[in-house]
Amino acid sequence: MDRHRSKSSKRRSHAIPAAGSRNNDSLPVSHSDDPSTKSVLAFPQRESRSARGDPLHPFVALVKTFNEFLFELDADGKFLSIWTSNEALLRERRAEFLGRRALEVLGEEIFRPFSKLFRRVINQGACEDIEFPVDFPAGRRWFQARVSAVGRGATKSHSVCLLARDITQRRLAEDALRQQEALLMHAEQVTGTGCWEYNVETRQRVWSNQVFRLYGFDPKNGVPSEETMFAMIHPDDRERVRGSLYSAIERCSPFESEGRYNLPDGRQRIIFIRGIALPGHTGKTARLLAVVQDVTEIRGAEAQDRQRESILAQAEQLASLGSWEFDVAQQSFTWSAQMYRMLGLAPDNQPIPLARACAWFHPEDRARVTQEVANLIQYTRSFENEVRFVLPDGQVRAFHSRAVPITNQSGDVVRIAGMSQDITEQKLSQHRVRKSESLLAQAEEIAKLGSWEMDIVHSTVTCSAEFFRMLGLQPLLGPILVDDVWSLVHLEDPDAAKQALRHALATNTPLEHFSRFAMPDGHMRVLHTRAIPVADDSGQVTHFVGFNHDITEQKRIEDDLRRLSRQLLTLRSEEQRRLARELHETASQTLTALKMTLRQIEDSLPSQDLRTRELAKSCRTLASDAMREVRTISSILHPPLMDEAGLTAGLGSYVRLFSERSGVAVNFAIPDNFQRLPKEVELTLFCVAQESLANVHRHSKARSVEISVDRSATHVSLTVRDDGIGMAAPLHSDRRGSLLGIGIAGMRARVNELQGEFRIHSSPGNGTTIHVILPLIVGGKPE
Repeated sequence: MDRHRSKSSKRRSHAIPAAGSRNNDSLPVSHSDDPSTKSVLAFPQRESRSARGDPLHPFVALVKTFNEFLFELDADGKFLSIWTSNEALLRERRAEFLGRRALEVLGEEIFRPFSKLFRRVINQGACEDIEFPVDFPAGRRWFQARVSAVGRGATKSHSVCLLARDITQRRLAEDALRQQEALLMHAEQVTGTGCWEYNVETRQRVWSNQVFRLYGFDPKNGVPSEETMFAMIHPDDRERVRGSLYSAIERCSPFESEGRYNLPDGRQRIIFIRGIALPGHTGKTARLLAVVQDVTEIRGAEAQDRQRESILAQAEQLASLGSWEFDVAQQSFTWSAQMYRMLGLAPDNQPIPLARACAWFHPEDRARVTQEVANLIQYTRSFENEVRFVLPDGQVRAFHSRAVPITNQSGDVVRIAGMSQDITEQKLSQHRVRKSESLLAQAEEIAKLGSWEMDIVHSTVTCSAEFFRMLGLQPLLGPILVDDVWSLVHLEDPDAAKQALRHALATNTPLEHFSRFAMPDGHMRVLHTRAIPVADDSGQVTHFVGFNHDITEQKRIEDDLRRLSRQLLTLRSEEQRRLARELHETASQTLTALKMTLRQIEDSLPSQDLRTRELAKSCRTLASDAMREVRTISSILHPPLMDEAGLTAGLGSYVRLFSERSGVAVNFAIPDNFQRLPKEVELTLFCVAQESLANVHRHSKARSVEISVDRSATHVSLTVRDDGIGMAAPLHSDRRGSLLGIGIAGMRARVNELQGEFRIHSSPGNGTTIHVILPLIVGGKPE
């Protein structure tokens, strides 16, 4: 037997134990083996049978007979009287029950729980209600029984009255109602909604539990007051929400409202209310029924969607992107607002027929686009294309489009979603870039320049096509590892090139280097490499951008010029030496003879001829001056002592002569044991000193000059320093100086011919210093 429910006017009885349980306080029961005494509440096994032949419990037969009945039983449990609303059955069947014990009629399993109840009712004179189920062959039925004491004496009751009623339909209705309430409660929890009812006349409000949870209240505390609820609403929303409720009551019409509510726990939630007004018998609003929903997350998601749509629209506009969709069944397009703007049209929400959309395609592209769309639908594959559109103003714009198919459950294409970008400017830019690249390639070819870019981070190099052609190699596309480039090119001195590159990378300074490359055919080419570092925002050098210039012909011409310059310098030196020798040996001797002749003439003149003797003496003085000037010029052109005594005597005599003639103090320092040097070295040092002193006399406005010569086992050096006004020092990389032929260019050319070093240090106001170093051993052999 299932659990029983008991209701009492005085007290509530205990639940009736399950069938088969024992209770020592029950009324005397018989343990007969008569099948009529066995219960079928849990396990039907009655000897009575239904119309189908199933055994029937006596109580079942009783219920089927009387349906609703009233018993009176004595203390022994015998039926004293019985009553039912069916008088005919009562007269016919009452004799079957009167005088019989309740144990025989109700069965042991039903009567045993009742025996305790009967005893309690008789002893206490109480009245109790109970509900209990009984299993019938057709299913379980529920009964309600009221047990009360009946008095047959003046002092004490000795019998009970039992009124039984079938309440199965009521129980089923109650169970159905509880299930519906549970379903409603679960539905409210799942959907985040709650329900409430408002009685307009009594102003009574009824809330579901979910409404309490939505507003943050405890159901135990009851429904909050109207003032509390309106105070929770955000001030900006309060009058609007209040007005919608009052308007619904006044007009007896459906209503909706939404507002921000400040909950007791401090949260702010957005609550949406939708309800109806129910009229009363007067036609006016009697009640309001409403559904409450927390839409905070929904409104937040909607706001995010609107923001995303706004961002998407802005992104489309910035990127010149327009989205579209093609309905295969309707044969129509749906375009985004940006797509309309890109085509010079006013945005419209109406679908665009295919024929109208194709009218904007360039006539030469229509057939191709139609075939591409057909292939997409047939083979269910995406496509990417470029289409020209003719705008209303006559412009032709190029669009790059990507599209993907959207299929139904059967795999058929029902829609095509795509994105188009206006690439007209990009196409024009690409055309200009290709044209610029073509011009650059032609310029590189004409100028024999090969450009390149080195990525220091990834150790790769990207080279132009002319870079490879200059080296007799096939052009390679894309970045190439630096190590692979070193293996491709054949440098005469790779270590020097790598060292120059490492130095530029380490110091973040421009790179400049001259290299000799071996071509595949064996010829040597000379390349001049120049590059500059490129840094990122943090100042870290990440790239080197440079070029290689094929200066083979230029180097050949420069070599020829240097050779001619050397020959010219040699010829000039020889000519100066010849002129110096001619002046010394011819003009000087002639002037000496003239002077001697004039002396003889002077001596032969009469002593009284003073005028003539004075003229002869004057001529002899002029001859002496001419002799001294000739000797000075001869020394300037080529000191006679250079050939005989070397640099020490030759440069020393020239310095003294320069100091006497210019008035500039010259301090000449040379070691006492300075030995003779090779002829070319002595001549070069002398010419550098000579040209330096000439520049001092012409330009520096110096008051003093220091000349020092020093020598080691392998090198000899010359330093000329003045205290003049200074000058801007020429750059070492300025090769134009080699074309001057005189002055600084001439000095540098002479030094370079001997593989020496020529340096100038000068600044305005700080004088000038010229420093020359010449090797005494060239190619492993003494000079």
